[in-house]
Amino acid sequence: MPMVDAGNAIYHHTSSAISPEACSISFQFTIWLALITMTICELILAIRTWAVWYRSRKLAITLPILGLCLWAACVVITAIFINSLKFAVLPPPFSKLPGCFGELPRIRLSVVWAMFMIFEGAMLVLMLVRGFNVYRLGGTSALSDAVYRDGMLFYLYLFVLSFACVVINLQFSVSILICPPLDTPVFIQNSLNILLII
Repeated sequence: MPMVDAGNAIYHHTSSAISPEACSISFQFTIWLALITMTICELILAIRTWAVWYRSRKLAITLPILGLCLWAACVVITAIFINSLKFAVLPPPFSKLPGCFGELPRIRLSVVWAMFMIFEGAMLVLMLVRGFNVYRLGGTSALSDAVYRDGMLFYLYLFVLSFACVVINLQFSVSILICPPLDTPVFIQNSLNILLII
C-alpha cells in the first residue's frame, strides 16, 4: 500500500497542471488509504498483544470494542476533514508552482492521530504489564525476550510517531496549506508500520 500511496503523493506534490478537483481526489485517496493501512497494522498488533496475554477472554472483548470505537471516531473525523478541504488554483505568478494548495479545515487530522495514540498507548501498557509479569516470574528465554522487547519497542515507536504526527498537524495553523507537510507524516508512518509488521 505505501507504494501506491507514494505514487499518488508524487503526483499531487509535483504536478504543475493539477486541477483543484484532481487535488481533492488524490488527497482523499491518500488519506483513506492511510486510514485503512493503519487500521490493518493496528489490528495485527492488537492480535499479537492478545496472543501474548494467552488469548485472554477479557481482552478478546475489550480490544475489539476499544478498537471499533476509536476506528469509528477516526472514520467520522476523517470524513469531516476531507469534506472540509477546499483546493484552489493560486493566482499568477504563483500558479506555476507544482503541487496542491488549499484551505486548511477547522477540524484537524491530529484528532485521528490522537485516537491511534490512545490505542497504541493501551497496547504499550498491556505489553509492559505482561512483560514485567513474565520477567518477575523468571520466564526469560530468547523467544520471550524477543517477543516482549520487540513488542514494547513497536508500540513505543508507534506511540511516539503518532504523538509527532499530532504535534506536526497542530503546528500548521495557516490558512493556506501546501499538501506535503500534511500528508508526509501519514506516508512515513504507513511505510514504517508495514515494515515493522513484516
